[in-house]
Amino acid sequence: EKLAAKELKRYIFLRTGTAPSLTTSDNYIGLPSEDVIVVGVNSSNIITELKEEYGNVDAPNSDNRKGYLIKSFSKDGRNILVITGADTTATLYAAYRFAELIGCHFNLAGDVIPDQKLIYPLDISSYNEKSQPWFELRGNLPFHNFLAGPDFWSVSEYKSFITQQSKMGMNFFGLHHYPERG
Repeated sequence: EKLAAKELKRYIFLRTGTAPSLTTSDNYIGLPSEDVIVVGVNSSNIITELKEEYGNVDAPNSDNRKGYLIKSFSKDGRNILVITGADTTATLYAAYRFAELIGCHFNLAGDVIPDQKLIYPLDISSYNEKSQPWFELRGNLPFHNFLAGPDFWSVSEYKSFITQQSKMGMNFFGLHHYPERG
């Protein structure tokens, strides 16, 4: 949850030039009085409390395919955006999905952030996305024995590849093994 909130802050900063402040709260009363984005696991106290405001909808979770929910609503004259996942990993995927919704793009080579800045604060009044992955296992199995293959990657290249996979909603990284060589 903390990583998801920090990543959300980072991508909002990259898109607007202004970094929103982070606050921790377990309930609605502890939230700041202006428009607010709430990031948390679907089962957390604050998300459970806020669910009544958007129809008691849960982040999808079936067959070990954990999904997320990005939902806007108004309460007490302000806009609230809930970004939640069925577990902590799905919550992180939801934060990356919101980054995509504000114009960021992710691929294995890196992030693509548009040069044109958005106006801060962001309009968070009209989000309504509920998503669940098609497959429990999603990822890459890069092929060896090529100059661009993982045999020749450095530690930083492995870290970059795996990091970018998570931004794209992937949860698996495999390496092919050639047992005939001993």
